[in-house]
Amino acid sequence: VFVGSTGEYACDLLTRASPERSSVIEQFTIAWRKPGTVPRVERVYAIRPPPALSERFARHLAAVGNERRRFHGTGATCDFAVDLNRAPCNSRGCALCSILGHGFLRAHAGSGPNASNRAALRYGPGLYFSSTSGKSNDYATHSERLRGSRRWRTMFVATVAAGRAYCTHEAELDVTRPPDGYDSIVGEVGANLNFDELVVYNEAAALPRFLLVYSSAR
Repeated sequence: VFVGSTGEYACDLLTRASPERSSVIEQFTIAWRKPGTVPRVERVYAIRPPPALSERFARHLAAVGNERRRFHGTGATCDFAVDLNRAPCNSRGCALCSILGHGFLRAHAGSGPNASNRAALRYGPGLYFSSTSGKSNDYATHSERLRGSRRWRTMFVATVAAGRAYCTHEAELDVTRPPDGYDSIVGEVGANLNFDELVVYNEAAALPRFLLVYSSAR
């Protein structure tokens, strides 16, 4: 068990006998949906978020419903999870540990490796998730570490309260929130999108549940 620097959250390394571990790995593998070899999952951590974040999410989910399990790629400045001897850091500049301790923050929207790409925030400044692990991998490049002959990365699995989703095939929408009467925006696969996106605009609508550590050949 790794406990965060504030003591409010913890990460449990799941064993191979864990049904949760098997379920998350299966979802990651099936949902890769990109050409080439699917990366190998090395470790799965179950996240116990700060109680205040869990309670906030539970209230929001009760209000809007439609819980989904989705992937989220991000960067890291420390080696936690990739290096078994490293604990989570307390740097707000470390996206991975910031999410562990504070949840997903809209203030960081668009700050990842694709920040210069207009399509990175195609539906405005929200919190972006996908059912396609291969897509979320595109946003995990800053978590990459080279270990031997393999490239190691990390990725979150989150529970998201999507509520009533506004579904679109548009490439972009100039918005800062969902249309009236909706709780989220879903970009659907079609002429403009190769892979789906689920966007929520309320920080209470998403909670980190698992952290995947995976590797691919160099």
